[in-house]
Amino acid sequence: MIRRRTPKRARQEVEYKAICDEIDAEAKANGTFFCVFCGINIKGRAFHHHSRGRDGDLITEKKWIWLAHFGCHQDYHSLPVAKQVWRPFFLSWLKVNDTEIYKKELEKAYK
Repeated sequence: MIRRRTPKRARQEVEYKAICDEIDAEAKANGTFFCVFCGINIKGRAFHHHSRGRDGDLITEKKWIWLAHFGCHQDYHSLPVAKQVWRPFFLSWLKVNDTEIYKKELEKAYK
């Protein structure tokens, strides 16, 4: 039988939950508990977008975990960029906060 996760990954998942709780608490405290995609405040549970992926240690790299609404996060992963109604806000946020991903997101419009 194959294990569902390695012991290292199991430890990372425990650390990941704590980091997400910390991200949420800090954002609530400093007034930045908003969706990175649409810019609207999050009411209730935030979802966490992994801007650089979840491989290896990236799963627990706090600066690459961004807050999102469930629907916006789903739309990011499933809709073509032309149908992402919040895209102008997201691009303007990225331009200031992550120029590397901003450039990659701009390229998506031409694919």
